[in-house]
Amino acid sequence: PLRTMEEVEMCVSELFVLLNREMDLYRYSAGFPEFSVRVVQRLRKFAKDTRNARWRAYAKGCIDMAERFSKAAVLGRSKLTEIAPKDVKRLEILKPIQTPSMGARWNAAVLKEKRLEVATRPAQKRSAEQQPKKQKQRKKAKKQRKQQPTGVENPEALAEEDQVQMGIDWSDEE
Repeated sequence: PLRTMEEVEMCVSELFVLLNREMDLYRYSAGFPEFSVRVVQRLRKFAKDTRNARWRAYAKGCIDMAERFSKAAVLGRSKLTEIAPKDVKRLEILKPIQTPSMGARWNAAVLKEKRLEVATRPAQKRSAEQQPKKQKQRKKAKKQRKQQPTGVENPEALAEEDQVQMGIDWSDEE
């Protein structure tokens, strides 16, 4: 369950991103108008019922996009004189020649979303593999210093008495 408004906001925003991507992928399909009818109906109901202005704007944007793509698909289907839409075997029969394929458009959309996600992500500490070489070298040198012996080769030397004579005046006065 979503506990905070921020979590709900993130989920709804991601839902609209995915919905836009899906509509963009199937926009050149001969069956897009039928595909989008139910989606548009639900989005209209959602836009009417929601109080959140941002979500309403997202929904209206998706509705407008779906209607534009539907009109283009209906216009493209009317130009198909040899085949009826139900007999079409190719998924993207309405795609212009110079337009990238569905897979290429999907990859481009995912890369674009990743770039936007990275750009909007707050700055974080670098991981160990991303740290510059100098920092890695400093850490390595520090570890080596810690692992070096303390300089006491003879542990019994600490137990021996000093050879300092008592009564020596160490003050600066002479």
